[in-house]
Amino acid sequence: MPEHDDLPAWSSWLDPADRRLYELAGYRGAVAPGGRTALLVIDVTRGFVGSRPQPVADAVREHSTSCGERAWSALPHIGLLLGAFRAAGAPVVFTRADRRAQAAIGRATTREPAGERHRDADAFVDGAEPEAGEWVCEKARASAFYGTPLEAYLRSRGVETVAVCGGTTSGCVRASCVDAFSAGFGVLVAEDGCFDRAAQPHLANLFDLHAKYGAVLSAQAIAERLGPC
Repeated sequence: MPEHDDLPAWSSWLDPADRRLYELAGYRGAVAPGGRTALLVIDVTRGFVGSRPQPVADAVREHSTSCGERAWSALPHIGLLLGAFRAAGAPVVFTRADRRAQAAIGRATTREPAGERHRDADAFVDGAEPEAGEWVCEKARASAFYGTPLEAYLRSRGVETVAVCGGTTSGCVRASCVDAFSAGFGVLVAEDGCFDRAAQPHLANLFDLHAKYGAVLSAQAIAERLGPC
């Protein structure tokens, strides 16, 4: 068993005895297969990132769903992934909320509404905007796959693996990763390219995703292992 300091934060936060139980049961993570890989950029919008780096307690005054400086720390790593996937000619998909669908079937979560939504909440953040030809998948629920043509879109392009970044780790990222795995795609999660409003949910979900649904790697490691495009 590696020493505590040798483990990534999302793994080392769990009690060593509990980690040993996961390993004993075979929950060790699985690197996704090769083949064509698509990048899924989850909800990197003003509503979740905010207009500037600031503590989450301050950021939520601007947008109640904002993850503040935690989101801003992920942006350079998301930018790295965007650059790598675009250079490789690999598919890139962005997601954001489908407000009309949410109005018809209800909110995406049971979170208590926090006043009037800012008009720019669904605008993409500078440096993480779609380029021409990149699809914006609008969704009414946490998962990018639920009620959207995302699976068909990926299969039509020969995609076997999805690399996921964005937010929130415990919400839309997790839901999308579980559904990607359930649909038969390999799953890679960018540990430094994902964000949440609190540290413990972020770490716990990275640990669980790695144990059960795919592999949690750095953005750099994902960029370096891009398969044929």
